[in-house]
Amino acid sequence: MSENKKEQFGVVFNKLLSLKLEKLIISHNTENGGFKLNPQSCNEIYVTIFDTLTNLFEQNPVPLDNECVNYIAQKYYDSIRINDNATTLIPDIFDKRAKLENIDTKKLAFIAMLLNGTTIADDVVAEVKRRS
Repeated sequence: MSENKKEQFGVVFNKLLSLKLEKLIISHNTENGGFKLNPQSCNEIYVTIFDTLTNLFEQNPVPLDNECVNYIAQKYYDSIRINDNATTLIPDIFDKRAKLENIDTKKLAFIAMLLNGTTIADDVVAEVKRRS
């Protein structure tokens, strides 16, 4: 993956994910137009995020393991706001949260480069610097 593609990944992923999630959220709208927030709908959102990441990484071989993909997917999930930005998704749908300390420093550096310009990269960059 070229440097230019790595820098654009966050932008491209955000656009792709927005399109996928928009369809999913519309399918879960209530009669009054709000999003039906429940564990099932939140799980569908998380699975959509995870699967989208996995598909992108499979198409472009990236040295990221399951912990890395889960971390990125969980951070994207946590950042989603619905119902006119007024509501966060259910935070405790995960059996176990992925943690930065469980991810190799080289992989963290790659994630930071891949997600450059996104808020997710900030925590990763700070962890890489802390380990250096």
